[in-house]
Amino acid sequence: MSRACSDCLTRARLIEALAPRINCMVGMRRPVRQLLALTSRELMDATGVPEPGQRRFLTEAAAAAEADRLRAIDGGVVCIHDDGYPERLRDLPDAPHALFHTGPLSRLDRLLAERPVAIVGSRRPSAQAEQNATELGRRLGVAGVTVVSGMAFGIDAACHRGALLAKGGVVAVLASGADRASPVRNRALYKDVREAGTVVSEMPWGAAPWRWLFPARNRIMAALAEMTVVVEATEKSGSLITARFALDLGRQVGAMPGPAGARLTEGSNLLIRDGCIPIQRATDVLDAVFGVADRAAMEADAARRRIEGDPLLATLLDSVEVGETLEQMAARSGLAARELRAALARLEQVGLIRRTGLRGFVATTTG
Repeated sequence: MSRACSDCLTRARLIEALAPRINCMVGMRRPVRQLLALTSRELMDATGVPEPGQRRFLTEAAAAAEADRLRAIDGGVVCIHDDGYPERLRDLPDAPHALFHTGPLSRLDRLLAERPVAIVGSRRPSAQAEQNATELGRRLGVAGVTVVSGMAFGIDAACHRGALLAKGGVVAVLASGADRASPVRNRALYKDVREAGTVVSEMPWGAAPWRWLFPARNRIMAALAEMTVVVEATEKSGSLITARFALDLGRQVGAMPGPAGARLTEGSNLLIRDGCIPIQRATDVLDAVFGVADRAAMEADAARRRIEGDPLLATLLDSVEVGETLEQMAARSGLAARELRAALARLEQVGLIRRTGLRGFVATTTG
């Protein structure tokens, strides 16, 4: 469903048409954010479109925009002039005129209302960093926090998978059109994110990604999130671009510390040296975003919301909380031993309980 005006839709298609020219300008050290802050006429001038050809560019962009308005797709587009446009994006001096999204706009509204956290990092992370990102995404998902990332290889994909494992909220910000998996090899993850959360982009339907669009989309990730966390980054990592955007917006930035002198974590350590919040576990993020006093109550509420639709799991969680044995749980729930183990494994998988020995479980809503 389109909630975007013709001018904003035309602007999106114009940027798509000018993408190769913008790529050249960025290659000549023209900052992409300066270009995106220009008016459409100024952008065509800056990218070398001769004045006689500008009318053709605009006419073709307007025709493509009209097709976007009529296109039947599981998603929509909202523009900066609409009340449904994400408020956090308005803080950007070069805010996208239109935001394309999969699924209903109400879903995106709900996900962004959960004080999102952006998680970014290396596309080729260490095994430990990838594990950390998965666990961070999972723990935040359990706590009811929406995880925002770019669905790239490495840390992005890991945190999305972690959040999905916990059935948490996820928003993926793409450099391509929101209706196409980018990168293509992550299409299975893209399908899962699209089904469970929302995929967004400032680029119109079907648009191909260009190199300059990756740092450009980072500003959207930083703006949508309450906090940005860098899991692992070298000194020249693109993740640091997202962190800088977040700092420019006055958002909180955290980083996971790494071994002193290690190249893979040099950028993360530099962020901490410069005053960003050291992050070792999900509770550090929750404390920064929600405050220590509110975190425990928030996690408890989130844990209960996770299983509202499953009375059996709710009953088992009650049993675990009061310290019942497996035999007592079986009697209360009426489950056979195999069914009981499967249900407890489900609670453990989403992070609501953890094992204490061979036959014991305790409830956990902390990181």
